[in-house]
Amino acid sequence: MLIKSNPEKLWSKDFLLIFLITFLMFFAFQFYLPTLALFTKKLGEKSSLVGIVSGVFTVTALLMRIFSGGLLDTHGRKKIFILGFITFMLSKISYMFATSMAILILVRLFHGFSWGIISTASNTVATDVIPKSRLSEGTGFLFVATTSSLMVSPSLGLKIVDEFGFNWMFLISALIIFASMFLVFPINYRKDENEIIKKKSKFDFFEIEASIPSLIILLLNFGYSTVITFLSLYTLQYDIKNSGIFFTAYSIAMIITRLLFGRVGDRKGFNYVMIPGMLIVIIGGLFLYLTNNIFLLIVSGALYGAGFGVVIPTTQAMAVMNVGYNRRGAANATFFAGLDAGIGAGSVFWGFVANSFGLKMIYFFALIPMILAFLIYLFVSPKYRKLETKFYESSV
Repeated sequence: MLIKSNPEKLWSKDFLLIFLITFLMFFAFQFYLPTLALFTKKLGEKSSLVGIVSGVFTVTALLMRIFSGGLLDTHGRKKIFILGFITFMLSKISYMFATSMAILILVRLFHGFSWGIISTASNTVATDVIPKSRLSEGTGFLFVATTSSLMVSPSLGLKIVDEFGFNWMFLISALIIFASMFLVFPINYRKDENEIIKKKSKFDFFEIEASIPSLIILLLNFGYSTVITFLSLYTLQYDIKNSGIFFTAYSIAMIITRLLFGRVGDRKGFNYVMIPGMLIVIIGGLFLYLTNNIFLLIVSGALYGAGFGVVIPTTQAMAVMNVGYNRRGAANATFFAGLDAGIGAGSVFWGFVANSFGLKMIYFFALIPMILAFLIYLFVSPKYRKLETKFYESSV
């Protein structure tokens, strides 16, 4: 056992606020999961360009994750968080002016820019307010917030587009972000959150301690990017018109997983959740490759949700547990840069693979990077076993 009983309080006012902010951010963001490919197709583009449109988002998201991580550590959390909200809201509105592929790519670059700021800021503030002894559990509940929105948001996005058109979806998304920005102000930021770190090093915007968890999540998301980018087109081949059911199953499974196993990582150790979690993700990918009806699609979504429900928050905890407060921005930026890089690079790569081998085969090939991620974790797990023991012992 890594931690003792009577843990610190998790559900403080500040944690509840960041939980609600996370939910609303992702609720607005996930409108685009099933609709972006359809919007791109509306402009008359083929599958490879659908992947590029999805992937270019990552270019600026990656850059801004790395840059904003340093800014959060050197200029304070609150100012950068508000900047993220303003730019994120404007990026949503800018989709209304995307009337050609060239403009859409520019909009996606701006969207990625804003997402890199707001998501890095929210995750850094979250790791500040989560008690040390409940880090894995706390980050897990934040991922419950992101996936709870998946139960409604993608299907609602499709419904809005079907009933009212794309522009109404873009506008509603922007209004949600505007409303949620006001939740930033009541948070009690740490007294030293405005501390300026004057000493510079070559790793100011990159935290080396977070590199292995970042690599693991990069490879997993490289495979999962097939879902983010092509699922709505893939399921149409089997006359499954509402691919949003996948994300609903994903969300329910993730919530159940977090409620049942939320504290296992903190109490027992990372291996108890990472090994079964990664295996479940791989099996979920296999079921998606075999999918030809809505039942298998739901099973795949549930497996993905159950697996990622423990893997993503645990790898984030691995990324930040061995760094000080004034490096958490950089550690979170490094971790989520890996997450975004997997989605972005995969979106472009699988688009070209789909043109050569068809949509179905990309779901088979996507199993390869997931298996590689699992093997890497097995190799590095003894090192992290020692680090987590030291970390949790210091919290009691």
